[in-house]
Amino acid sequence: MKDQLIYKIEKIVKNEKFKLDAFFLCGAPSGLPDDSLKKACEKYLDAVKNDTKDEAVVAELVAELERHLGSEPKIKVVGDITDNRSELQEVYDNREYL
Repeated sequence: MKDQLIYKIEKIVKNEKFKLDAFFLCGAPSGLPDDSLKKACEKYLDAVKNDTKDEAVVAELVAELERHLGSEPKIKVVGDITDNRSELQEVYDNREYL
């Protein structure tokens, strides 16, 4: 299960980077990039890569997931391919495995 969550977190990071590129560089409509969520995911992935378990990093990631899931998107785009709420929800729902 942890490997599946790591894969989902990697997808979240890629998605947020894509949103950043699409929104700011190309002017394409997408959800607003969430830099703090991306950074929390990257910190967690770095800790996993270094084979360290840092409860503060996990707590930060869970807090960012809660914040993101508790907010409504500022921009709603029909058929938005950058919508990753289901991945965020899955990681949050299985946070005990982080």
